[in-house]
Amino acid sequence: MKIPSFCILLFFSFLLTKNKPCFSETLSSHCQASTYSDGAFTQKADLFSVSQKVYLKVTCKHLPIGTYTINTQWIDSKGGLQTERGHTFTIDSPKSYSAYFGLTHFPKGTLRQIVSGGEYEDEQYGNWSILTFINGENINKSYLSVTD
Repeated sequence: MKIPSFCILLFFSFLLTKNKPCFSETLSSHCQASTYSDGAFTQKADLFSVSQKVYLKVTCKHLPIGTYTINTQWIDSKGGLQTERGHTFTIDSPKSYSAYFGLTHFPKGTLRQIVSGGEYEDEQYGNWSILTFINGENINKSYLSVTD
C-alpha cells in the first residue's frame, strides 16, 4: 500500500512542531525589570544619591524550557556605557525566575579629588538608563536619577 506523500509530509510537520506554540511570543512579554534602593528588593526607587548602591531585579514569569542569558547595560548621564553585566541560567520546567544586579558609584582617587574638588566624576550624576536584554532581545529600559 502506498502512502500519499502529503500524508508523510503532514506527519513530519506534526513531529517538528509538537510542543511548540503556533505563534512567536516575545520574551519581553514574560519579563520585567525594576530598580530598588535596598538589597532586600522591597523599596522600588528611581532617585538615588551618588553614594547609594542601585539594585536591579529582573523577573521573568512562565519562561519556556531552555537556556537564557540576561544582560544589563548601565548607561550614564552622558550616554556612555559604564558597565555591562550578564547572567546565564537554565529553566528545566516552565516557571518564574529572578536575577539580581547592582551598581556602586566609585569615588575618584584622593589626588584627583584634590585637583578637581569633587568626590565623583561628573557623569556619575544625572539621568541614567539601564537596558535589559534576555537572549539578545531588549525587554526593558529603566530610568533613574543620581544626585548629590
